[in-house]
Amino acid sequence: MGISFKKAIRIIKAVFLFIIENWHTLIAFIGVIISGIFAVLGLFFDFFSFIINTRVILPLWLIIVIFPFLVYAVISIVIKWIDALKKPAYLKFISMEYKHWKLKWEYESTKYHKYYNIINIHPICKKCGCKLKPHHTTIGIDGLYCPVCEENNEYPSLYRNFMETDIVETVIRHKIENNLF
Repeated sequence: MGISFKKAIRIIKAVFLFIIENWHTLIAFIGVIISGIFAVLGLFFDFFSFIINTRVILPLWLIIVIFPFLVYAVISIVIKWIDALKKPAYLKFISMEYKHWKLKWEYESTKYHKYYNIINIHPICKKCGCKLKPHHTTIGIDGLYCPVCEENNEYPSLYRNFMETDIVETVIRHKIENNLF
């Protein structure tokens, strides 16, 4: 189907602005990658020159087995390192206030770390940061309390609304998508 001209221009503009804003990081990153490549190539060169100069006779099958394994190991380490650098900034956004509640959550990465799910959304105490627990009474749940401060929450009627975590998750996603964190 293809993308429209306006969308292509927006993408090019976003990439260009990213490069302008992060040019020093990109240059450092490229320098590290290039020096790593040269270091690995130097190791291979040293290894093979050692074998040739010392007249150590290694079977051809051993070289055929070891060389691809070493290449695979180096490539997988570099890929994991690059993936660690590509983590989005919003992963540090793990708490906020919403309707008089202070909330906290975690992120769970999906396969290949391309998307992160918001999990374990729960209210926390505004004073000490402890996870709030349901306050059970004879008529059912009557709000939340802090097990550390032993203080009841001032907004017990919001407990039922809080249990609809999909609404809270929608608010969190909205803040993430609009860089409001």
